[in-house]
Amino acid sequence: MRIHSVIISGFGPFRDTERADFDSFDGDGIFLITGSTGAGKTSILDAASFALFGAVPRYAGGVDVNVRSNFLHADQPCRVCLEFTIGETRYRITRSTGYARLKNRGEGTTTVKPSAQLEQQVGCDWQILETQIRDTQKRLDEIVRLNADQFRQVVLLAQGQFQEFLVANSDNRSRRLRRLFGTERFVSYRENLDRRSRELAGQQKEHRITLQQRAGDLARLASTESPLLEPGEEMLAWVESVVAAQDGVVAEASSRRSVLGA
Repeated sequence: MRIHSVIISGFGPFRDTERADFDSFDGDGIFLITGSTGAGKTSILDAASFALFGAVPRYAGGVDVNVRSNFLHADQPCRVCLEFTIGETRYRITRSTGYARLKNRGEGTTTVKPSAQLEQQVGCDWQILETQIRDTQKRLDEIVRLNADQFRQVVLLAQGQFQEFLVANSDNRSRRLRRLFGTERFVSYRENLDRRSRELAGQQKEHRITLQQRAGDLARLASTESPLLEPGEEMLAWVESVVAAQDGVVAEASSRRSVLGA
């Protein structure tokens, strides 16, 4: 996942519209977001998390209230627009919080509901994929391959929470990394191979029992002892020797029949 830019309006400490253009640092490799305490460094990362999941790591509840800037007027929206690429596809997610704005007519306020819109770049144009919050989030989870908690623990580690990922048990860490790197299909392959292996093992056991029963039948017909052999080259050699011996018996009986007939 590569984040290109994030546009913030009325979010956290940012009353006005601000744009963080990460593409401008393409030639710099790794870069650092720095500034004095309270400058809004973490809020940029919070905005990215809010755009993708409607959640912010440091606000467990009441996200709409907490992320909305205290400097906004009552009728000003709080909105984040994030552009990012996964694979070869570029997406744009625009999410806003709910708020109460002044009525156009009369006194009092009216409630504006939270909104989310997901778009995909097709050529030079943007194609709308989803406009409902629930559908948008479901599609984003499929695209990003992480939910909010997994994103927080794998990609955007909040302050003081780095150890939580490091000490996660192997099962939880494996599930997160499998989803992050899209390796679920390999797990499916392994499960299918394991199932097929069990099926073949069961068939092999049935065939072994059948062969041993047939060997016992052959021994009785040939009036000989049935050897305690596992199906394989030794059993095949024994069967061939019994059959050869019976061929001799048949040949001798045919000769006697001819003599008696004459």
